[in-house]
Amino acid sequence: MRALDHYGIQVHGLHAVILGRSHLVGQPLALLLGARGATVTLLHSQSQDHKSLCEKADLLVSAVGKARFVQSDWIKPGAVVVNVGTTFTGESIVPDIPPISELGHAFLVVRTLGPTSVALCLRNVAQAAASRPALLGATASTPLLSNDATMEQLTSVPGWSLALQEGRPFLTKDFWFPAYSVACQAVQEVCQKAELMTLGFRV
Repeated sequence: MRALDHYGIQVHGLHAVILGRSHLVGQPLALLLGARGATVTLLHSQSQDHKSLCEKADLLVSAVGKARFVQSDWIKPGAVVVNVGTTFTGESIVPDIPPISELGHAFLVVRTLGPTSVALCLRNVAQAAASRPALLGATASTPLLSNDATMEQLTSVPGWSLALQEGRPFLTKDFWFPAYSVACQAVQEVCQKAELMTLGFRV
């Protein structure tokens, strides 16, 4: 929703088609779009004739996780296309939607929401940290750690480090995997556990 707001897309009155009904993306997004006045069609693996339904969409969101699932001729001229699903194919990450070169007839194409998701996760962490009670002894007047003291604290925790990017400090955590395929498997397992946690919270 923030991506649509960023590009100034008014969803009220639009016909939105969402591919994928997961608890993490499809279903929550359908509720959010409906609350803003969009007419929402939620498609899944058992739906019939995805092509004809997608052709009617003013806003098409694909969260399938199947490489190139959406075809360019499924998208009507002037539609807004948002890709959420991605697939590891060899050494590449491939979106659900076709290449940009095949989507010139669309009004707007958002190929990835990864950076936005990371930014929102960090914002939520910061908000949660700000809303919790202060630790014993820490007050608004507690002096900040110096750079040297900060680095000393960080280097004492295995895997974490402080780096600079365009002059701004940020925390990094290193993960090591013996092969790319193992790294992909680890990411998939994390996603599966996150999905199970989401299902558990809904019970």
